[in-house]
Amino acid sequence: MNRSLLSAAAAAALIVGCTASEATVPTSATDGPSAPVSDPQPATPVVPAGGEASTPDSPATWGESRCAPPSGKTAGLKIGDQLAELTLKDCDGNDYALTKTCGASATWLFVAHGWCPHCKVVSKDSASIVAGYAGKNVAAINILIENGQSKPPTAADCKAWRDSNKLANVIALYDPKGVSQGLFEEGTTSLNVFISEDRIIRSKAHTDVTGDITEGIDGALK
Repeated sequence: MNRSLLSAAAAAALIVGCTASEATVPTSATDGPSAPVSDPQPATPVVPAGGEASTPDSPATWGESRCAPPSGKTAGLKIGDQLAELTLKDCDGNDYALTKTCGASATWLFVAHGWCPHCKVVSKDSASIVAGYAGKNVAAINILIENGQSKPPTAADCKAWRDSNKLANVIALYDPKGVSQGLFEEGTTSLNVFISEDRIIRSKAHTDVTGDITEGIDGALK
């Protein structure tokens, strides 16, 4: 799989994809501005440690040692695959392997483009969505794949995205090399990926509708 940085042509194609998808992707609001999301009250204090964001349900048992052994499934990025190893960056610029959340009962990945309206809706709503799963051992990861200028994001972009969307109880990462681009099967944006405890990609959804997202998380928990 080619995991080089998105070319200018590829970025332009994605921009077109987002624009075209606005007519078909369900939204959580009307064409007007989305309603403000109240700050959730996490189940436990959220105290980032070691430069990594944490969630209310980030137990000490999460980690690479808890990753499911090979299951006979293909290691990859498509539905039905066992999630391939991906290493991104946290907002301090440190490497962050997605295997750090092994041991979670379900993982919700959201891959966001900083210029996409649907991505902003989901990111702003994600803290409230995660708060609804307190005590259920769900890992939530928000990945910024491009900044607002369709360029590879930096640590500063990650911090601005995290802070503006109030991702205090969501793991905020950025993807400067575009390695998560392989998750996109339809060439569009606002991508939700739902992963079960055995690290199998159960479903994906190009949507910003909260009900669709919780349905995906619930499915990964089964």
